[in-house]
Amino acid sequence: MRRRRQLWGITFVAVALTIAVVFLNRDKAKPQTEIPFTDLDTALTPATAHGWTVSVPPKRLSPYRLIPGGPVLGSSEGAGVECRINDQTGTVVEEIRLVGTADIDQCVVYLETADGQKTMAALKRSR
Repeated sequence: MRRRRQLWGITFVAVALTIAVVFLNRDKAKPQTEIPFTDLDTALTPATAHGWTVSVPPKRLSPYRLIPGGPVLGSSEGAGVECRINDQTGTVVEEIRLVGTADIDQCVVYLETADGQKTMAALKRSR
């Protein structure tokens, strides 16, 4: 009889721990909400809020969503910056070259299209 109570007690504790682990890990298993695809102006809202405007539009058609990681900033004068997108074979499929000037800041942002492709846009703002 005593042994039976011990087994029931151990079983109860094991079931309680299993339920607790399931409920604690339940939120971790939920998929993270993705950023929706939108038009270019809406996708670039985080950048345009800081005075940036589009100087070179993306080559691929919308809808877009901004790829996290921040912009690639160009230098103020001189050589500028080159940004490329390569396919799986290493072939350059898109390229933007920015020549630095003293009166504007420039940057390149990466966007994802609804069909899963990457594209770029160049932005500028006055100093």
